[in-house]
Amino acid sequence: MKVVTVRAEAARLLGLFERVSDSFLDQTLDKKLLNTMRFTKESDRDSRKAFHKSQQKVSSQWSTGKKLGEDIPAEKIEEEQTSMISIGACGAFVTALEDEFMVVRQAGVYSLGKLAADRPFFAADAIDHLADMFNDEIEEVRLDAVRALTPLVVHGVLQKEQLDTILTVLDDALPDSREALRILLGKSTLASVECLRFCVEALLNCLRRFPIDRSSIYLLIFFCCRNISRIFRCLSQLGRRHASFVQSMVYDLLELNPVFDITERSLEDYMYLAKLIFILNAASIHEPICSLLPEFAVRHYRYLRCSMSNLVPDVPTFSTQDSINGVLLRSPMDDNKETRTLLERSYEVMLEASMAESYEQRMVLQKFILKDLVILYEANEKIASTARFLSKLMHCFTCHDLIIQMITFGGDLLTTLSVIEEGLLIIDYAENEFHSVDNVVLSSLAECAFRLRILRFALQLERKPSLYQNAVDAFAVEIDFLKRRLSFLETTPSKSIMKLIDEIMEQIEYSETKKFVTCPGLTSLLQTKVLHLPHQFPSLGKIFMKWAEMVEPCETPSEPIRFIAGLPLAIPLNILLHNFNESDLRNFRIKVDYPDQTSNLFRPRQSDFKEISSQKVRLLCKVLVQSSAWSDAARVRLSCVLILPDRPFIHLMQDNSQFDIKDTQTRCISISVSPHSTKESSIDIPVYPMFGKAW
Repeated sequence: MKVVTVRAEAARLLGLFERVSDSFLDQTLDKKLLNTMRFTKESDRDSRKAFHKSQQKVSSQWSTGKKLGEDIPAEKIEEEQTSMISIGACGAFVTALEDEFMVVRQAGVYSLGKLAADRPFFAADAIDHLADMFNDEIEEVRLDAVRALTPLVVHGVLQKEQLDTILTVLDDALPDSREALRILLGKSTLASVECLRFCVEALLNCLRRFPIDRSSIYLLIFFCCRNISRIFRCLSQLGRRHASFVQSMVYDLLELNPVFDITERSLEDYMYLAKLIFILNAASIHEPICSLLPEFAVRHYRYLRCSMSNLVPDVPTFSTQDSINGVLLRSPMDDNKETRTLLERSYEVMLEASMAESYEQRMVLQKFILKDLVILYEANEKIASTARFLSKLMHCFTCHDLIIQMITFGGDLLTTLSVIEEGLLIIDYAENEFHSVDNVVLSSLAECAFRLRILRFALQLERKPSLYQNAVDAFAVEIDFLKRRLSFLETTPSKSIMKLIDEIMEQIEYSETKKFVTCPGLTSLLQTKVLHLPHQFPSLGKIFMKWAEMVEPCETPSEPIRFIAGLPLAIPLNILLHNFNESDLRNFRIKVDYPDQTSNLFRPRQSDFKEISSQKVRLLCKVLVQSSAWSDAARVRLSCVLILPDRPFIHLMQDNSQFDIKDTQTRCISISVSPHSTKESSIDIPVYPMFGKAW
């Protein structure tokens, strides 16, 4: 294995030699010595003299006597002596790509792609070698080859012979390989109309064969392009890059007849939708295509232009006709600008609401703000994450105001405690479900959580005054946790929270003499300290939400899965995780909920996570389900959750015994299926554990 490691390291180090001349790089792709790598006659005078001297020396000497009158044989010049490079080093990349071990081939693919990325001439020669790696027997090597070739295709033109090899990846059972190849095709330039026709047919055939690819298209149709199919994206890019080629394909793709009219196709037909997007992208570049389209295609263009503006560009011919007819299509850039302005205005209104003195006025403003935010994250995908976070933030402050009002006017203690539980849960979601949130805003959430926990302790003391034994320790733990949290965020506490902490410490010190902490004293402190939002929110519009897309199974099976009770059942899952970092992947779990209200958490292996892009990770794993025998089939729910970080917490004690109070620090939070939806990412699987047959 040491030899394999050395070969793999050598192949990897090849990618670091970036200042090598093109002739040396070309030699790494050919095992035969190239003419450019041979020494030629130099113009240097000394070199010529040395050459002639050696020739004279050969001709002036006699033979060894074995043959009469024979001169000494001329010294045979080895190929190694005329080469600028060692003969064994010729074709270094070819040797690495043909190695029997996967790690060496992967290293060779990586280095070849890295060196060719910035060298157009070398990239054109490397395309054939990387394309040959698409036939590798190991799926990881095939995927690496596709990703290495993707930035190189812009430096060359793909021919029919190369497409024969490249398009075989669309038949790959691995979804990541098919998706990576579609990205590659979207950046490529094809040599002829036949190449484009061959490529489109392969993409449409992939659409027929794989239900996983088709499911994303159904989401695209019915949910207004929130989950964009890579096939549609690839076809739109191919149409724009080869607009002149598409003109000769319009009649065949749309099945038009020059004599007879055809029936209008439905947009729910994913095959027709894919072809139409391909043609409309070409029509935006090549105007003569517009005259070939039927009337219903023009009507479909107007609908797709509004609902899928990032896939269907503006077609000037149709836009001119619409302006003449009085139909104006809004520009997506104008919509995004107005939506951004509306988002900023919403936060300004949130600030005004938090500053309002009257509780009734704050509630009215918060109600309208929440309604606007819901519309925002349902309507616009680009700012959906930010709108969702603002909605969570608004809910936190609404719960805080409601709790203060319930305590002030003598509300039911159990109801108030449940509202506190809800508020703490919302804060957990706001702190752990989003990325790129400003530390100032996170510190406001930490202060709000601190207030709610202090109120929870106060209400527990009000409900059962005998819970005073370790109340001082519980308050001290919460204060210490808040200080450490703010120190971690590198923010300074607000003046109101610092004053609140000082007054709580005074109450604790005063209570040490009385050995008792009163609820009215704590609640009065919180009632006088108003909670405000931070005045600045720099990351507004730049927040990313973590969400999980359940690719497979995409729907609940109609028939239950039968298995022997007591033995584990492996259920395969294919999940796309969006905006997850390494820490989130370590805390990711699959929660299995059984019909008897029990549940357990399944932790996938780290090798099951495969990175697709900087913000997307695919999880391919098998979840184990196990149960005793049931009398009938029932459903188990598999849902995506995140484990929350541990935090210190002390239960209140009574007479050396712990009072039975549920810890509101939730152990995990569910992950949403999309930034536009509050539905959790889950799937119900019918199972039927049965008794095994006795043999």
